Amino acid sequence: MKNMVVDERNMLDHILSREDAYKALVEWIPNARSQYASNRNYDIEKNTTSRLSSFISSGLLSEEDIIQCANDIGIPSKNNKFLEEIFWRIYFRGYLENRSSIWNSYISDLKMLDDHKNKLDYENAVSAKTGIECFDDWTVQLNDSGYLHNHARMWYASIWIFTLNLPWQLGADLFLRKLIDADEASNTLSWRWVAGLHTSKKPYVARPDNIFKYTKKYRPSNTQLNLYPDPIVEELVHEPKTLVNINHEKKKRKCNIIAR
Repeated sequence: MKNMVVDERNMLDHILSREDAYKALVEWIPNARSQYASNRNYDIEKNTTSRLSSFISSGLLSEEDIIQCANDIGIPSKNNKFLEEIFWRIYFRGYLENRSSIWNSYISDLKMLDDHKNKLDYENAVSAKTGIECFDDWTVQLNDSGYLHNHARMWYASIWIFTLNLPWQLGADLFLRKLIDADEASNTLSWRWVAGLHTSKKPYVARPDNIFKYTKKYRPSNTQLNLYPDPIVEELVHEPKTLVNINHEKKKRKCNIIAR
């Protein structure tokens, strides 16, 4: 797996233009029909996701490009797992823009938590010394390659928050600094979602059976993970604000691919 993600980083280093990024989109998009839905949760020794997120985060591709390309080859926007993930990115960006207090409080919290980075529990986590094999391996992968499978990111965040009892803000900061496809909105709100702050105070729980099912490799013991965590709570209420309506005009581009 390490070689696979290092290859992605090397590929990104050679992506110098929008044309190259668009070519990667065109080559992969047929997989969005059904293959992605079947394989997307598996973090195994082959690519099970599009790996297009780096291009979106860098600005070489937009969500509109991807949706349009899918539609052009007959993939409908409704009830498609891959396009649902694209819509999540759009939703997260709009949600964060509409509630700037979330980002402001996150940055403020990071400043107050700066001293925590000198504590042993944080040092063990970022140095892959927790004793939880899957978590430590993911930490090495994150540090070495700048990439983690989306499912692994969820497990990682859950273990970070509820088993290691580390502040979610520091975990989000780690991802934002290390991930080659880091996106402020998706990253911040995904960590808040895992913590139980984003939706109905319901945390995401990393479970040994689920980890083994989708990695075919790791099965932490039940005693290693906190399987019954309480959600993180906060007193601050993030009220939405009115945004200025901006008309973005963009030339549409036909997805140059033969439908199959």
